[in-house]
Amino acid sequence: MNKNLLNPKLLLKLFVDRRRFRGASEFSFRILRGKHGQHRIVILSRQGPFCRTVALRRDTSDLSTFEQIFADTHYNHRRLTRADEITRMYEAMTADAEPLILDLGANVGLSPLYFAKNWPAAKVVAVEPDPQNFRLLCENTAGVDNVVPINAAVASEDGAVRISNAGEESWARRTEAAAPGGSGSIRALSVESLIKLAPEGCRPFIAKIDIEGFESDLFSQNTGWVDLFPVLYIELHDWMLPGQGTSHNFLRVISQLQRDFILSGENVISIANAAH
Repeated sequence: MNKNLLNPKLLLKLFVDRRRFRGASEFSFRILRGKHGQHRIVILSRQGPFCRTVALRRDTSDLSTFEQIFADTHYNHRRLTRADEITRMYEAMTADAEPLILDLGANVGLSPLYFAKNWPAAKVVAVEPDPQNFRLLCENTAGVDNVVPINAAVASEDGAVRISNAGEESWARRTEAAAPGGSGSIRALSVESLIKLAPEGCRPFIAKIDIEGFESDLFSQNTGWVDLFPVLYIELHDWMLPGQGTSHNFLRVISQLQRDFILSGENVISIANAAH
């Protein structure tokens, strides 16, 4: 198959599969001629004003990420039994605050766009450490007023990291602790620091975490922020890093809190059971 074309499976999902919670039931799509080395896809919401053209690098994992987010709609809260309750939380927040969504591991900006479309009154802070991914994140979210890109990693405390597997696919870039100012170092910010960087008046709503195993560090200490967010999406990576117990700290923290624990595709969704 011509590498410049989208694969038939994805085309069926985008244009034919109108089942509930599928991308074609939520969006219409248009394929444009991309620049050299890129796909360009127009995403238009079937309800509401959202319309965005995204650029995806050919021969990378960008297209698979697009499929997960906009064809399979992995972050579609409407598939959850508690969807109406989550919507009411959001609406209650908007009465006197701006709901805050932290997208930790925002990659090339597709998940921030999905959150911005579904929660238009929220501020989406999109955190991505990899410089190449971050450049495309900025391109894909340019002009979207409620998305704030931050080139950093998230960690249990402020400091620095470096990319430990720069040769891997763009969605699988892992980080490890590094000396601040060292070669290839990238700043790392705690969730507490990211909350402080958010515009004044923001109130925690959703945290999405996909940080390729570094959740072992994130949940190792300073975890009081977890229950500030009534909804949390996380992809755990024991499958990718066998024997390293990268999910252990997350499970230890979350088991102490009054929250539901839902498996949905690659994600665990944790929803607070106490009023926020």
